[in-house]
Amino acid sequence: MKWCSSSFFAKEMPSGRRRHPLQGSCARRPSWSSLLLPSPPQPLGWPVEYQRRVSFEWYPVWYPEDREDMRSMFRTCATERLFLPDMFPSVDAAIYVDTDLIFLSPPEDLWAEFQKFDEVQVAAMAPCLYHYGSFRNKVPFYGDTGLNAGVMHMNLTRMKDFPGGGWIAANMKVFDIFKKRIKLADQDILNILFYKYPEYLFELGCEWNYRMYQCSDGNKCPGAARSGISILHGNAMSFVKGNEMKLQTVFEVWEQHELGKPLTILLSELERKLKFVSSQHLPSKCVRTHNIDDMLTRAIKKHIL
Repeated sequence: MKWCSSSFFAKEMPSGRRRHPLQGSCARRPSWSSLLLPSPPQPLGWPVEYQRRVSFEWYPVWYPEDREDMRSMFRTCATERLFLPDMFPSVDAAIYVDTDLIFLSPPEDLWAEFQKFDEVQVAAMAPCLYHYGSFRNKVPFYGDTGLNAGVMHMNLTRMKDFPGGGWIAANMKVFDIFKKRIKLADQDILNILFYKYPEYLFELGCEWNYRMYQCSDGNKCPGAARSGISILHGNAMSFVKGNEMKLQTVFEVWEQHELGKPLTILLSELERKLKFVSSQHLPSKCVRTHNIDDMLTRAIKKHIL
């Protein structure tokens, strides 16, 4: 059995059927199902109040027989998200997320972004704000900045009617035409697709997929400056590599936090250690963003204070 290294979650209706994103508002205490996780189920050891809010379902990785060559592109299973509409025909909507993310706002708030879709939009992603406008990129891309696929809302029902024979057929056509120029696997494929069909994409605020490139030379995300960072993305190993200690500190504080203890303790520890990074001049380019500590803690404060 092979397992994917990324995950997605879908919200359940009281009947147990997967909820369509436009069917009413989010429940206060939803049941979240997390699928395609990296290893078989293990006892969580979490406090009961946390276990009640999360359910896990485990599924084997699936690729069409003629597309097995896509499995190892970029990272193993990175392209799996392209096939979700066929993998889960009874799921109306889901959010696919990379596993190197830290939610600083509740998942319910991210799910609520579905409500902003118009009548044709099938997906949502945040701007890349790096790479696609540089010499490194060799493919067409969405908008002025391109898209980062680390967080992706997917209306799986609408995707089945996507132009070009449906979602999977449209993506495979892109792959077949551009495969020699693709560097970032599914992310490049999605950028090419929404370059051609921009009206089918809802653009998330950059605060929902904040990466070190957005603060390493001053803040490049106005939404995060206004309301704080909602999801912190540790791509390029920025949570563990030691070269961006502002972001790595957030990861380490969350990793060391004991579930069940007050989140005010986590917040106090986070504020203290972020100040330590600055006072001790630890490696960080994001320190150049003068209000980076506030941006990293504001969303948490909003929900716990």
